[in-house]
Amino acid sequence: MEEKLKSVVRRFVPDMANPRYAIMNEEGEVLMSDFRSDELPRIKKLVSSISGELKPGDFLLKGGQSGDCLLVLKVDEKSLVAIGAAGASPGMMLACARAVMGEFKEEFSIVYELNPSVGDVEKALRSVSGRSVLVRTIVANLDRGLTVTELTAGLRAAGFDVTHEEVLDILRYLEALGIAKRKE
Repeated sequence: MEEKLKSVVRRFVPDMANPRYAIMNEEGEVLMSDFRSDELPRIKKLVSSISGELKPGDFLLKGGQSGDCLLVLKVDEKSLVAIGAAGASPGMMLACARAVMGEFKEEFSIVYELNPSVGDVEKALRSVSGRSVLVRTIVANLDRGLTVTELTAGLRAAGFDVTHEEVLDILRYLEALGIAKRKE
């Protein structure tokens, strides 16, 4: 998802504007980001202060004194995207926001769960006992109701070097095995 998000942003914001992004939850917790570490506290504070007031599809656009533009977009009930750029026009940022919504709305809300035919997590873990620690950790979390974005963030926090796409691929693999299913 990170590469796809960067690709969408770069269609609207040129590289010379130094585009940056962050995917965050409603509390302002950063799930993925390429903002500089000194920029994140301000963005976290802003997101946590406004997220409860935004509805999915709503956004906040702020211009800074230095010419930076910051867009905060609420993608769904739990996820927000912050996009920053130097010298980008508000119109360019709004077009970018619409493109992000179109490309990612469903992707942010995808949840996989344990297939009821498997029984419980313990049985599912036994069926993948020879697989990697990453696969077993994903299986162990199938009963938590996490979106793929939240699961990826949790795995990263636990020390796994994994992308959203890799987690989604593993979930699709587990679905093919009959262990996981996409929650409707």
